[in-house]
Amino acid sequence: MKQFYTVRDIEDMHAAGVVEIETHDDVVLTDVAREKAIALGMHLKPVEPATDSRQGQVLPRMAVAAVTNQTPARSQAAIGADSADRVKKIKAAVVARLGTDKYNDLLDKIIPQVISQFKK
Repeated sequence: MKQFYTVRDIEDMHAAGVVEIETHDDVVLTDVAREKAIALGMHLKPVEPATDSRQGQVLPRMAVAAVTNQTPARSQAAIGADSADRVKKIKAAVVARLGTDKYNDLLDKIIPQVISQFKK
């Protein structure tokens, strides 16, 4: 399944701290999105599609975005507020991308868990 990125998607990813996007045949960036990603200093990393070793079939591979893990020394309160803001921004981007907010409860549980994995 093809995954398309527009300039809005790139801006949302950059605001969420994404610094790298893995690209392959199933990832399509509009020309303006590609230019915006480069202008924002995001790295577009070409990768090979994943394959199923049992059947030799090419599997669909979602674009993977690397998020920067650099946090300057700040108070715990500031980090907590920043983390809550990050969760809100990511949730808004996901809801915008999905086009529905019917998964709000699930997103409220998953997004903080994913963010905590980047902090390790």
